[in-house]
Parts: sequence; structure tokens; C-alpha cells
Amino acid sequence: MGLCPYSNYACDFCRHFFIKERRKDMKKIISAIAAFAVVLSSLVVSPFAADEKTVSLRIEGKSETYFYGDVTTNASTVAELMNEVDAANDNLTITNPTGTYITAINGDVAGSVAPKYWDGWMDLVNGAAPSVGIGEQQIKDGDVIVFYYSDEFGPHGFAKPAADLSKLGDREITFTSDAYAEDFSLITVPVEGAKVTWDGKEYVTDADGKIVIDKADFTVGDHSVGISKVAEDGVPLVLRFASDYKITVTADMVKAEAPAVTEPETKPAKPAEDVPSGDTGYVYFAVVAIIAAAGIAAVSKKRAYEK
Repeated sequence: MGLCPYSNYACDFCRHFFIKERRKDMKKIISAIAAFAVVLSSLVVSPFAADEKTVSLRIEGKSETYFYGDVTTNASTVAELMNEVDAANDNLTITNPTGTYITAINGDVAGSVAPKYWDGWMDLVNGAAPSVGIGEQQIKDGDVIVFYYSDEFGPHGFAKPAADLSKLGDREITFTSDAYAEDFSLITVPVEGAKVTWDGKEYVTDADGKIVIDKADFTVGDHSVGISKVAEDGVPLVLRFASDYKITVTADMVKAEAPAVTEPETKPAKPAEDVPSGDTGYVYFAVVAIIAAAGIAAVSKKRAYEK
């Protein structure tokens, strides 16, 4: 039995009453604390969430695409991003010993192509080559980052094709790339001898970098297009398109076939009979005249007889 707080007497009724009331009060206090915690958590913003960003990353190796997708990250530089991607993907092995330059990805090692050994890993950020190393390349939300293996500054060279669709209505696509002239001025050159796939069907670009799509394959809708070119020693010579790259053909581009015109059947004209000329002609006409006169005389004689 408990001791009554009012009378100092043992009283089970008072004891149970006050315990019950105290429990009610504790529940109210706990509920209030929980509500306050919810409000407080909504006001406090994580310092990491504030810097969170999503970027597109593509890694093109010697002969295949090693990675392509969106990455949500708190990294501030491309080097940090690559370290995160390496740690998060078991099928990737990225070697970045100094934090400023990637020396290998999945066995494609920089400096392994003779005779210059200038091959290696390069990157583009939003289509442009950064002027600083990956440790200083700042990233922001929405960036498109592409890593590619090439011998760009070696004897192989390297092209980054762009599709010129100005004559798509004629089923023509021309592939060109920026390049540097001897005076280091930027010029545009055709991408010759590249293998282009149109929905899996293969074409090869001519000296002007052009292909002509077969009429049967040129239909309204989206078409998957890829491009590749590889040297005899396996070194890539062009930057492949992303796997989801498409070209759209609209209805006005597809030209209707003109109906065939059937020529009416004509019978050959009956050749005219040759009419004799010269002395033979005079004899011919004389004979005709005699025959005609004889016929007239015979008719006249017959009529006279009938009378």
C-alpha cells in the first residue's frame, strides 16, 4: 500500500489514482517532445543534401562502353566523382594514383601504344575538353561527363563525330569532326571510313563522311544510330555515340513514290506502198489509166445493152 500524500495514511485508492495521472502526464510530455523533434528536423537541412547533384557519366573504353548512366553525388570535382563511382561498382576498376589523372580503367592502360605512347584517358565536360586536370574540374548539377580512351595526340589521331542532318530528307547523313590545321586553327573535317549503324544495318562513310540510307529503311520514327572506327591494332579512332543516341525521321521527310506512267499501246503504222518514179512511173500511171478507161467503157457498154 502507498502512503496518502494528503493524510500520510496508507491508501491504495490514492496510490493507484496518482500513478495513473502521472502516466497520463508522461505520455503528454513524450508526445510533445516527439512533435517538437519533427518540427526541428524539418528546419535543419543536411549540409550534404544541400550540395547533392546529379550528373550523366559515360566511360568509353577501347572496345566497349564500361559505364553509362546518371550518378547522384556530393562530389565537388570530377576526380572525387570517379572515386565514388569506382567504389560503388564492382565491374569497374579505376586507377587514379595522384588524384589528378586516371591511368587505367578496366585494363585499358595509358601509355601502352607504340611508338609514341601518348595514348590515354581523356574527358569531356558538356562536350568541351577542360583546360585543367580532373582534380580541379568542378562539377554541377546536370553536367554531362564523358571519359574516353584514345591516342588523340599520337599517330593514330582521334575524331569526335557530329551528325549533319541538313540533308536528312534526301536520306543523307554527313559525319564531321573538329580538328586542328597545321597552323593550329580549328577546322571541320569529314569522318571517312567509319562504320555507321542505322537500326543495326551497317553503312560506311565515304570520302565526304557521308552515308545514304536505303529507301526501305528510311521510315517515320526514331532510329538508333551508332558509329565506330578502329585501327588495325585495336586503338579506337572515333568517339562512339551513346547507346541511346537516335535520329528522328518525320513524315514530311519521307517522299512518296510518284505513280508510274503507262504509255498507251500504239500499233505501228502500215507502211505506204512505194510509188514508182521516173520512166517507170510514167509507165505505171499509163497502165493504171488504160485499166481505168477499160473499166469505164465496160460499164457503159453494159448499161447500153440493158437498155
